[in-house]
Amino acid sequence: MLSEKEWNRLTSFVAGETPPAEQSGMEQWLQEDPERERLYTEFREIWMARGSDVDVASAWIRFSERVKDPSETPQAIDSHRRQSSLPPWPLRWSTTPMARAAVIGALVLSGGILARHLSREPSAGADRWETAPSYVTGAGELRWLSLQDGTEVLLGVRSDLQVASDFGVDTREVRIHGEAFFRATADARRPFIVHTTESRARVVGTGFSVRSRGEGTEVIVREGTVLVVPLAVNAEAAELKAGTLGHVSSEGRSVEVKPVDLDERLAWMEGRLVFRNARLREVLHQLEFWYDVDFRVEGAALPERRLTAFLEHPPLGELLSAIALAVDASYTMDGSVVRFSPRP
Repeated sequence: MLSEKEWNRLTSFVAGETPPAEQSGMEQWLQEDPERERLYTEFREIWMARGSDVDVASAWIRFSERVKDPSETPQAIDSHRRQSSLPPWPLRWSTTPMARAAVIGALVLSGGILARHLSREPSAGADRWETAPSYVTGAGELRWLSLQDGTEVLLGVRSDLQVASDFGVDTREVRIHGEAFFRATADARRPFIVHTTESRARVVGTGFSVRSRGEGTEVIVREGTVLVVPLAVNAEAAELKAGTLGHVSSEGRSVEVKPVDLDERLAWMEGRLVFRNARLREVLHQLEFWYDVDFRVEGAALPERRLTAFLEHPPLGELLSAIALAVDASYTMDGSVVRFSPRP
């Protein structure tokens, strides 16, 4: 558990009040302890989401009981009066460091996050994933799952989904490597959070997809709203609306947001793939997840040749012939290795 001085450092950093000269030292301090970095990420996520349906007044009261000075004389609190006296969002810090910690703590407590940190053992954060059930798919395999809260998941090809061992206690957290579509049930008290290597996506109830295969994270929202939080220290979070895509780089430092064609980008859910003016190397990289083969492309120019294709999982032989014709190439197949080469 953090000391009072450490709480003050953390809350100042979340509020953006750390002097520029001290920011690099703060980043190093966070990175030295995974639990500090996790706590910072969770604080920052909720800070970015402030202004939603958080009951700050009652949370403030609960948090104050944890951090108040024991020498203070207990006083009765009128929660209705306290609520009406709170400053409007966004907050402008004009309070003492401990009061500032209480404000952030109140927000976190409303989502149950700080309560979990204060009550569990230091190793619990790791244990919740080490003992988490895992669901895996192979090449060309799609799998529907129903989680215990009623959330539906379509797990994409060659993907691995972990469900935290404490799923549903304070939050509903999963971790994905690969691709999945989530139709999360609404539960304002227990946000649904998807972890990837580069980011965290936080929702209450919505439909969205997440792709993370070691080259950054891509989040596409079909309905509702998703808050995407890059994991890099000081990175800016982004709120995605329906019909938008958010891409987090492999360094996890920013979110690039743009509109997308949902029918095309989510066609994989029906076993279809759509490529528009895509590079051959990009097309083959995606097809490796659908077919149990390893593609190799010879020459410097061939991988950059472009093609447009609408595929509904055709037999591999037909697919290879069509691609070769489209990019003016030939191919050979040796076991599971397929080689494309320029025509002479």
